[in-house]
Amino acid sequence: MKRRHFSLLFLSAAAWPASTLMAAEVPQPANGQGMVVVYRPSRAKGGALLFPTSINGTSLGNLTNGRIVAQPVAPGQYTIETSSASVAGRIAVTADVQAGETVFVKAKALIGYPAWRPNLVLVNSAQGAADVSKM
Repeated sequence: MKRRHFSLLFLSAAAWPASTLMAAEVPQPANGQGMVVVYRPSRAKGGALLFPTSINGTSLGNLTNGRIVAQPVAPGQYTIETSSASVAGRIAVTADVQAGETVFVKAKALIGYPAWRPNLVLVNSAQGAADVSKM
């Protein structure tokens, strides 16, 4: 009996990510505003980790595996930050956002001690839009 329950649980968990891999649309910024898009492509390694993410100290929530967070912002300089339980677990990038511009920040999990650690990288708009469209 236990073996059957484990198999059903495994099959359910294996099928779950496939339903979340629909193409995502990048929201367009409103007139006079910019957009910051933080995304984390779905990966098996480090996938269970939650990265608390913020922009200029305002929480955007936990960036989970395969999730996209888009935040409209006024033009200006912004610090996007995330963290984990790793020794080197806090990382931040700074971006200058112009009106009408969408800034993309790619997040991923890297091996760290004693836990996986986050990494944030600013990517160009073409690469960011392409990555997000595949999620």
